[in-house]
Amino acid sequence: MKRTWIAMFSHTGSEIASVSNKINRYPDRVITNQAPGNICSELVDNNLLDILYCARTPDEPEYERMFSRGSPIITLHGWMRVIPGRVCEHNEIINLHPGLITKYPELKGKDPQVRAWDLQHPYVGCVLHRASAEVDSGEIIDKKWSYNKFNTYDDMEQRLRANAEHLWIKYLKRVLQ
Repeated sequence: MKRTWIAMFSHTGSEIASVSNKINRYPDRVITNQAPGNICSELVDNNLLDILYCARTPDEPEYERMFSRGSPIITLHGWMRVIPGRVCEHNEIINLHPGLITKYPELKGKDPQVRAWDLQHPYVGCVLHRASAEVDSGEIIDKKWSYNKFNTYDDMEQRLRANAEHLWIKYLKRVLQ
């Protein structure tokens, strides 16, 4: 039986489009707080997608209604909203954090890649973890890191994007098939 996949984002959705192309599967539903003109055209043009626009932060009952299709896998791709702890406990919600919080717990929260660069951490990486009541504190599923030998912030950010995509592809291939 095909597992339902819900993907959520607050930026452009380009990571979801890229990962989807590489695993040859798009999410069954996309939830975003972005207006259609700000979303990666590949997602908007894909008529197979159920896109739900959510301008304000949902409350607990609204999250539960959005997730009510069976027992979906819910992936967070820069969803810049805190999901209530009870909702995290009752659903399989996976987040990718672009900060190596297993080594540097101070990188929890928004824009960890900027802080890792500014603090000149010797390692940079991404962590895939279960969402929990506390931000970026759920069970670690996987991580991918590299030495911070980058000449520019943009070079480091490109590596983090590649690491993130690698983790998503590996994880989604396993849980969706």
